[in-house]
Amino acid sequence: MKNKDLDRPLKGYNYYIVMWHMYGLESVVDIGKIYKDAEAQEAQAVWDILSSKPKQRHTSIPTALGGIITPLLMRARYNGQRQYEIYSVRTKSDITSDDLAQMFDADPQSAAESIRRLGVKMFSDRTMKKPVIS
Repeated sequence: MKNKDLDRPLKGYNYYIVMWHMYGLESVVDIGKIYKDAEAQEAQAVWDILSSKPKQRHTSIPTALGGIITPLLMRARYNGQRQYEIYSVRTKSDITSDDLAQMFDADPQSAAESIRRLGVKMFSDRTMKKPVIS
């Protein structure tokens, strides 16, 4: 028995990488769009090969996603004082990146807690200890 959700994981959902730090939201990246664009380029590359067209540069899906994720991770690692958090999150198709940004503007703490609960942690430099004043 096949799971249709696994065959077409992007159908009906939006996928985002959300990055924030102690001063607020830094970025919301629509990785679903990047994935779809790279998938279309891969399909075009196959047709180009089959039709003997000259080889063109095509971006693979892992390369396209890595080109986004790697700089975000580097920024978070080299700015540890800001306590970055990076999560990937799947939403219903009617929730946009602007909706996620507005959620952070309206109530940053609730937005962060919701994404921590529903998303997949990619990186976190979050301090769990409360500062001690001596």
